[in-house]
Amino acid sequence: MSSLLKQMCSLKCRISVDLINGSISITDMDDNDVDSIIDAVNEAFEISSIDIVPSVVVPEPEKPVITEDSIEFEKVEFNDTEVQEQVNKLLRIIYWAMYSNKAKSRDICQYLMSTGTEIAMKYNPKVPTKFAIGDIVDCNYGSHLKNEISGGHVHSIICDIDENEMVYAVPITKTQIENDETRYLQFAANIDVEYNDARFAGGTVLLNMGRYIHQLRVIKVVGHALPEFFHKILIALPATVSFSSKYDNYEDQFAEKFGDVSNDDSMLSFESSEEPEVKKIEDDSVEEISGKVISSEDYVADIIADALNSLDKSKPVEDQIDNFLDAIGLSKNVLIVRNAFIAACSVDKVTYNNLVIELQKEMPKVRGEIIKLTLKNEFKKWLSNHPDVIANYSKISIIVLLKLFAKKMS
Repeated sequence: MSSLLKQMCSLKCRISVDLINGSISITDMDDNDVDSIIDAVNEAFEISSIDIVPSVVVPEPEKPVITEDSIEFEKVEFNDTEVQEQVNKLLRIIYWAMYSNKAKSRDICQYLMSTGTEIAMKYNPKVPTKFAIGDIVDCNYGSHLKNEISGGHVHSIICDIDENEMVYAVPITKTQIENDETRYLQFAANIDVEYNDARFAGGTVLLNMGRYIHQLRVIKVVGHALPEFFHKILIALPATVSFSSKYDNYEDQFAEKFGDVSNDDSMLSFESSEEPEVKKIEDDSVEEISGKVISSEDYVADIIADALNSLDKSKPVEDQIDNFLDAIGLSKNVLIVRNAFIAACSVDKVTYNNLVIELQKEMPKVRGEIIKLTLKNEFKKWLSNHPDVIANYSKISIIVLLKLFAKKMS
């Protein structure tokens, strides 16, 4: 018996011996050990018969199938039943995403914050940020799907501003991506762009991810693209985003809006003509001054006569500049423009070169090209409200406005 018990222990099974009735019961055995167990019992006792009974497997109770609709949670009450239904539906989706798909709480919170921001932008909008074409801006794109531009702070370059409060923005990544230049353009600070914050060194423009967004998504201006680099972006965009056929001559059609950087030497240097062109106005162009030769200065002076007459040279320029800019329709919030009018009163001759030198005394980190480009862009906005001026003086510049202001204050 002791030898039999040892063998049963080595075979890891349970044995029960009934000597009175002459029966042995063995359980919890491995199917592969059946022959060895029979041989062991046969050595200790004489076996008359063997019954092998298969063990009965009791199935575990099935877990209830939980679906998105069957999830139980504490529901939200709201005074509008339709909104209440949608909010609770959103809660159910969140519970299901976290229960079934193991969604991270951080991701869910980002989506909820994005939703709240979207509602705030639509129904509690802030005053839109002032920016211009070529500016690098911080954008709020919100949280979207994989491979889409996402985030509350994404730097982008403004390439177009239309009349419906929409802007075409091309996002930037800090990563240097070496690939097809029709999709990715690498850039460096102080060479291709000027950042307001020295911490930003450069990165890659994601040309293929550009799209139109509402101006309320622009948080603030963080820098400017320099003219040469901005020109590269404009050339590459059509091949990247496959604009419709009406943009076949993209560079030509948008030269007036963006500035023809490839041919306009005045945007790249200071050797261009400083004096605005004086053009003879033909008899049928402006009827009330028929037959006269009028300079661009005189023509513009007549347009802004009320604003000029309101100036008082006995008072400080700084105290009058904001009202003057508002009166003529230029933005007082663009620091370069505001400072340019103040500087015009202190230079010997109002030229781009002299203005840049004077402005860089107050703004040493702003490059001359950026100062000129900003003045040109703001003047283009002003001309859009005075189409007759550009029609009669095709090469007029903001120098005219600056000269008129300086003369009045001298």
